[in-house]
Amino acid sequence: MEGLSLFCHQYSFDFEVIRGLSEEVIQDGEVYISITENDLITLVEKVLAS
Repeated sequence: MEGLSLFCHQYSFDFEVIRGLSEEVIQDGEVYISITENDLITLVEKVLAS
C-alpha cells in the first residue's frame, strides 16, 4: 500500500483504498486494483452487470 500511495502522490493521482467491494458502485473512468482473487471476481461481476 505504501508504494501505491507514493506513486499516486508523485504523479498527482487521487486514490482511495476500498476495504470491500460489495457495497461499492463501480464507476466508468475509474481504475480499480484488486489484491485478492475474491475481490477480482466480485469486481469483474460488477463490471459485467453494469
